[in-house]
Amino acid sequence: MDVKRLDSLTGVRIFAVLLVFGFHSVDFSTGDELAVFGAGMVGVSLFYVLSGLLMAWTARSDDTPGHFYRRRFARIYPSYLVAWLIALAFLLTQGGFGWADLFL
Repeated sequence: MDVKRLDSLTGVRIFAVLLVFGFHSVDFSTGDELAVFGAGMVGVSLFYVLSGLLMAWTARSDDTPGHFYRRRFARIYPSYLVAWLIALAFLLTQGGFGWADLFL
C-alpha cells in the first residue's frame, strides 16, 4: 500500500521549529525581544499537532505497535545519542560535570 505524503504540512513544521528556536535564542532580560518569538509555545503546540497528524496519516494498516516503535527508535535515538555524547564531551572539558548530567 502506497501512503500519500503530505510534504506541504511537513514544511509547516519548519516554521514551528523556527518559532521555538527563536524563543530560546532571544534574551528577554534586555527588553529587545522580537514579539514573534514570544510565540514559542505556539510553535511547540503546532509542531506536536502536525507531527501527530503526519504519523497518523502515514500509518500502515498492517503495522504492529512493536514495529512502529522500532522504527521510531531507529529514527530518533542515533541523533539523540550523538547530541548526548557531544554535550557530555563539552561538560567533561569545561569541568562542570556532575553525575546528574549523565541522565538528563
